Amino acid sequence: MATTSPAGAAPRVRVRFEPTAVSPECRLGLLPRSGACAAPLPGWHAAQVVMLGGYTEEVEQQQPAAASSAGAGAGAGAQPSVVPAAAAAAAAPGAPAAPPPPRRAPTIEAWTYSGEGGGRWSRVQYAPGPVPQPRLTAQAAVVGDGLWLVGGWDPSAPPDPASPTAAFLNDVWRLDLRTWAWAQVEVVPVAGGEPLPRISRFAMAALPPPGGSSSSGSSSSGSSCGSLLIHTHRCGEAVMVLDCYDGGAGPGGQQPRATLRRVPVRGAAADPHSPPSRGLHSLTLAAAAPGSGSGPAALYVYGGAPQSGSMYGDLWRLDLDPSASGPGSGASGWSWQQLEAAGAAPHARCSHVAGAAAGSGSSSGSSSGGRYLVVAGGSYYSQPGRLQPLDDVAVYDTQTNAWLEMEVEGPPPSARNASVMAPLPPAVATGAGGAVAGGAAAGGAAGTNRFLLHGGWRPFVETYSDSYVVTVSEV
Repeated sequence: MATTSPAGAAPRVRVRFEPTAVSPECRLGLLPRSGACAAPLPGWHAAQVVMLGGYTEEVEQQQPAAASSAGAGAGAGAQPSVVPAAAAAAAAPGAPAAPPPPRRAPTIEAWTYSGEGGGRWSRVQYAPGPVPQPRLTAQAAVVGDGLWLVGGWDPSAPPDPASPTAAFLNDVWRLDLRTWAWAQVEVVPVAGGEPLPRISRFAMAALPPPGGSSSSGSSSSGSSCGSLLIHTHRCGEAVMVLDCYDGGAGPGGQQPRATLRRVPVRGAAADPHSPPSRGLHSLTLAAAAPGSGSGPAALYVYGGAPQSGSMYGDLWRLDLDPSASGPGSGASGWSWQQLEAAGAAPHARCSHVAGAAAGSGSSSGSSSGGRYLVVAGGSYYSQPGRLQPLDDVAVYDTQTNAWLEMEVEGPPPSARNASVMAPLPPAVATGAGGAVAGGAAAGGAAGTNRFLLHGGWRPFVETYSDSYVVTVSEV
């Protein structure tokens, strides 16, 4: 059922883009990357964002042997000069031969971003032990003191005649954010349930704690440290929920585990239907609409791609019964609402990024998410089989059910899809391309109006490695 706008004029907002981590010494070894996943880190962490996986691209330029090893980090060995493919072509005008094609490969590298000193990326050195296989179009979220990684696609996986879909993954891993040690998660379906299917190009979000209470840190051995809602192209009248148990901290702790339940979700009473099948869409925890009965927060699905046909530009809200989100709950109070928003709707798209920004009066640390749904980039089919990337940004106001007029400041990113965007803590002091470190709650940085946007792909042209701090403010 299409919802109507509540009374009251919609505010105007300003979106500012500011390059960050610009100098080479602030991103040593960071390759152009697309299809990665990223999440805000807990407030106790020294960094603010962790980025994981994705598709990397590099071009080796021939250099004198002496020069090629100059500046290599300790223990790193000689490193090739890494530039996007388009830049490599421009660097050799008049050359008789085309530059070598870029090397593209999935990765499982993790990098952290800190906003201090103009921004800096640092590669994570994993603890000894098992590590997930490379992947892109996966999803990851911080729950407790761990980063939970789910599914994805590994195009480098060797063909398996016995399992043609083996490159699509259904494993779950937990990365300890204190020790950087990986552990594979045992996923157990609830009684009568099905195992986690092989999934990629899906959407995932951490659910607010039952009752809207705040939650952080590790769980006890018998209690859940949080839950993740998974929405795939197979989700029709139900969604999947992964209830996470971190197993306890320290070497004596148990292995992390999770239970998987399939939760029926009804449509609105007057219009009982759900979002059509899609992938490459966004799922964002943001403030609930007034009078929705969803408690302080709701989940918003925007855009995406069907298995065939044009991209979607529709907007849906999943209203959450705050008393029915914990483990063992049937969540019978959850319901979909298709939103017919006022204002000029943005172009349909997939592979975009989205986040929830706070409005005036929002309190940091709240579990309600932000008032404004911010959507940037993505792509659509300009003609059959031809992806056209977008360089725009759009803002939806959850409280007035309207797409807003905006002012855009700063150099925006070029047209691209498959970027990452993660919340940053509220600014403490403004610097060149960022702010000094500040605390924030993990899993959404509720109360923030700042985001880190990184990388992306101009389809079949270039993969990017630039970073921006995106700030949303009311005018």
